[in-house]
Amino acid sequence: MADINGVPAFPNPGVRLIKEDEHVAIWEEIFEPGKPTPPHRHTRDYLAIFPNAGELTIIPVAGRLCDRRGGRNNRRRWADEGGRHSERWHETDL
Repeated sequence: MADINGVPAFPNPGVRLIKEDEHVAIWEEIFEPGKPTPPHRHTRDYLAIFPNAGELTIIPVAGRLCDRRGGRNNRRRWADEGGRHSERWHETDL
């Protein structure tokens, strides 16, 4: 089992901060289809919005498949802070 205490905080390398104030941080992250992101943890609650069709698979640090979000009818994901995982994006047709 992986050590969840050593997981680095988001953002991952290559993620761009667009705007931040005392209420919100807006990030741009471009997923390479089929390639997982590095494991990371979130220090804030977050809402992810996916402008294109696809499916995001959430893989907890422990390695068990957790969640799938995105797709044609579900282009947002809400999660509480503290999650430790990596993500993998899969493109789908509209």
